[in-house]
Formats: sequence, structure tokens, C-alpha cells
Amino acid sequence: MLIRAVFWFSLVVMLLPVKNNQTNSELYNVNGEQTLVLFQSIASDLSGFCSRNPGSCQTARGLARQYGARIQAHAEHLGEYLATAEENSDPLTTGTVHSSQ
Repeated sequence: MLIRAVFWFSLVVMLLPVKNNQTNSELYNVNGEQTLVLFQSIASDLSGFCSRNPGSCQTARGLARQYGARIQAHAEHLGEYLATAEENSDPLTTGTVHSSQ
């Protein structure tokens, strides 16, 4: 899950427009083929990460579950807050506006 998030974030960053003077493009001349080879290399390396480091993957799964539970708890709390705020809100009342003639 983290790997996907990093991938999509990187993709968004790569697609954001920048001015030519903001990047030293001549220093970082990388073509599409090199990029594809890089991502294939990363994907093949990451696919075997959990078999090489089972403890790290177990910890990452636990961390993901913990964050998921926290997000769910906060979402429920926010839903309850919004429901009570809507119940306790006064209806909109307006007055009469008199013209100043």
C-alpha cells in the first residue's frame, strides 16, 4: 500500500508543470526507456522484499492496520460531530430590510 502511494505521488510530481529555469534539465537528462527500466527494476526488487525481510513486512502490515483503525475511528467521530452539529443548529431566520427612502 505504501509502495502504491509513493508510486502515485511520484507520478503526480512528474506530471506537474515547472518552468525550465527551475530544473537543471541538462544535469538530469533521463529518457523514457531509462525510466521504464528503472521502474521494472524497482518492481522486481520490491516483489521479493517480504520474502527477504518478513519481519519488516509484518511490522508494516501492523502499522497499516493501526492507521486504518485510527482513520476509521476519526471518520466515525467526525460523522457523529456533524450529525449533532446539524441537530443543534438554529434554523436560519431573516428579518425585513427596509429601504432608506
